[in-house]
Amino acid sequence: MTIRVTGLDVAVGQRQLLSKTNFEIASGKLTVLVGGSGSGKSTLLRVLAGLEPQSDPFARVFWSGSIDWNDEGTRTIPRIGLVFQQPALIDELSSLQNIQLAIDHCDLQPSINPSAKDSNHDSARWWLEHLEVPSNVKISRLSGGQRQRLSLAQVLAGKPKVLIYDEPTTGLDAHTAQKVARLIHQTQIEEGITSIVVTHDYGSFLPIADDWLILDNAKRVVSPCNRESITRMLEEVASQPTNQTRRNIAPDSGTPSSNASSPESKLTVTSSPASKGEISSSSKSLIRHAIEHIQVPFVLLGACFEWSIFAMFALLPRFPKWKWGIRFLLHYSRLVYGGTGLIYLAISGLIIGFVSTFFTLKYMPYKIYTEPLLMEELMGVIGFALYRILIPVLTSVLVAARCSAAVSADLGNKVYGGQIESMRLIQVPPSQYLFTSVLWAFLIGTCLLNQVAYCAAEFSSLSVHLALQPALGAPYWGHYFHQPLRLNDSWHYEGFWWLTNKLLLSALGTAVLTYALALRPKLASNDVSRTITTTILWCTLWVLLVHMLSAFVEFEGYVAR
Repeated sequence: MTIRVTGLDVAVGQRQLLSKTNFEIASGKLTVLVGGSGSGKSTLLRVLAGLEPQSDPFARVFWSGSIDWNDEGTRTIPRIGLVFQQPALIDELSSLQNIQLAIDHCDLQPSINPSAKDSNHDSARWWLEHLEVPSNVKISRLSGGQRQRLSLAQVLAGKPKVLIYDEPTTGLDAHTAQKVARLIHQTQIEEGITSIVVTHDYGSFLPIADDWLILDNAKRVVSPCNRESITRMLEEVASQPTNQTRRNIAPDSGTPSSNASSPESKLTVTSSPASKGEISSSSKSLIRHAIEHIQVPFVLLGACFEWSIFAMFALLPRFPKWKWGIRFLLHYSRLVYGGTGLIYLAISGLIIGFVSTFFTLKYMPYKIYTEPLLMEELMGVIGFALYRILIPVLTSVLVAARCSAAVSADLGNKVYGGQIESMRLIQVPPSQYLFTSVLWAFLIGTCLLNQVAYCAAEFSSLSVHLALQPALGAPYWGHYFHQPLRLNDSWHYEGFWWLTNKLLLSALGTAVLTYALALRPKLASNDVSRTITTTILWCTLWVLLVHMLSAFVEFEGYVAR
């Protein structure tokens, strides 16, 4: 598939990376794109892969121009495989499952060895064997080369029309880097896929590349470069001491330029005066940023409304593959109300049940006179307060703190590590899998954890009562503890629907806030930590607000009494 780029402008914020550049990537060939560090090679790849939307006015990357994807001139983006600089693998899945995920969401059957059985399960195993990736080792324990090969296997299993590699040999030793380069070349030959590689490791790709492109961000263009220029540059770098001045290759020429200080110095931003076009672009960027700041309150209101509608639709499970939908639901259910979550809320319920009962009975004023008169009423008040107020507030706050942090960390790492974008590229919709799973995990988990905490509080309260009032016994406690909550001929307690609605509303808001904040762009690892802190803050404020506002209506009748 031939890729023709015409009049491409790319800007990140106020920085212009490319300006009216034209280039072509030949069909079925291996093209290597080189350029200086920070010149915008990875950003260009993201534009080509369709990961940077063209029409979003609040996007980080702004671009315009024409990208034609085949000889007929259509601009429809085909299925693209992108092997990230750091392999974007889903850690909670095994090596086999990572590949199977891509296969199950591929419209076409993956290309497999004719000797392999014609089934998705066997083809996934074939990819592991073909690329020498162990299937019985956790992803976190795989070596850098194995993770890179597994990432390549996942991408190839999705049967892409175009294959893009972003620094595939970064962090690998020379032997492993050459092995990965040979694997890329072998894959390109066997599959006949149009392949694009961004790299600084010229030596590993020099023998195998069909074409070379160089991103010159002094001129802000992408230009073809011949093999002889690359070879000459490598020879000069190898023959000169590292502290000597090195010469650089010039795009589209076979002779080196003599006024550069390093092999890629010509590709770095120069201090030359800005042109009229650049000034105009900068002015437009400043105006755009000013408009963004003015629109912030309206954008926040619009975002709240949009996420509310989005959540209502996401509550209806629309899993493309139910097998994977249930798997993701179980994963986030474990994070929300897994073993530690149940223990956490049970211990909290025991503590609050003990505190509310022990200190009420132990330190009753004028105990000799008041205990016989108030004991029955006090037990009812404790039961009512635990069921309707203390346990629901405690559960909602702890879920907003503990569970939202766990889910935020998981989703934040998926954003930072590129797994969300990788899922989109292999046709696995994050909103239909992850958002729906997170919503239901919080809705089910909050109600379940509340019940666990309440049962623990009941047990703790009963234990305290028996320790302080052994003569009255458990039946006395049970009768008066539950008396204000009982409804005649009803299977539930009084206020059950208030309680349920409060919990569900708290859980829904917590899930939406967690997902929305976690999916914001993460440019550094501390962004993940900052998001976790922000999520805990906003989720806690949300549940407290829900309980406070509902109390004005829920207990109005009790106040009147």
